[in-house]
Parts: sequence; structure tokens; C-alpha cells
Amino acid sequence: MSTDAAPLEGRALFLYCACCPTPCRRAMPTDDAAQHEACTPSSLSMIALAVIDGQLAPDAATRAALARTAAARACRAACPYGFDVAGAVEAFAAGLGPAPAAAGAGAGAGAGAGAGAGGPSTGGAR
Repeated sequence: MSTDAAPLEGRALFLYCACCPTPCRRAMPTDDAAQHEACTPSSLSMIALAVIDGQLAPDAATRAALARTAAARACRAACPYGFDVAGAVEAFAAGLGPAPAAAGAGAGAGAGAGAGAGGPSTGGAR
């Protein structure tokens, strides 16, 4: 890649990162919270692309996923392309504007309240 090339941003950066073979993964923290595929730079890029392309609504769950940038931030130094995916995702999420108000939000929010910030369960004891 030429050093005088224009830096990638927005959709182009997300597409490049989403298709990358992820050599940055070696820099991801080893704590349990960071060891989720949805926290990797490539996954965050895919989520952002899905929102940009209208395949995923920018609802509360999507915004929560886009807010999990700690592992992506740790990968920045190891990115062979020098991308700041965490910064790009944070800027993209901020540009979405305020989250739409959920029906029935507030105290006693009902059935969806048990999922928590970690999202739906992908296994384990039930």
C-alpha cells in the first residue's frame, strides 16, 4: 500500500477490515470479556456495514454491540494497515444519533430484560 494513498474511512474501512484475515487478533486481551467474536475489529466492521447497508436496524442491541470497542482498541497497534477500527466504529455509532425509544422502556421493562448487556446466550447451562 502506498504511503501517499488517501486513508480509508467509513464504509471502505469497514469493508476492508471485515474481509481482512485478522492478523491483529494476537493483540486482543485474553480476559474473558474480550474473547467474544463480536468484539473483534472485523466483527464490529461487519455490524457497521450491515447498518450502513440497511440489513441491520440501529436499535439498542446493535448500538450495544457497536459500543464494545475495547478489544478493537487493543488491536490498533497490531493492524498491519494502521487502521483505527475502534475509533471509526465509535464515530459511526455517534453519528447514528440518539437511540430510538423502545416501546415499554423504563421500570419493569418486561420479557427482554433478562438478556442483559452480553446479548443472547450462545450455550451453557439452562
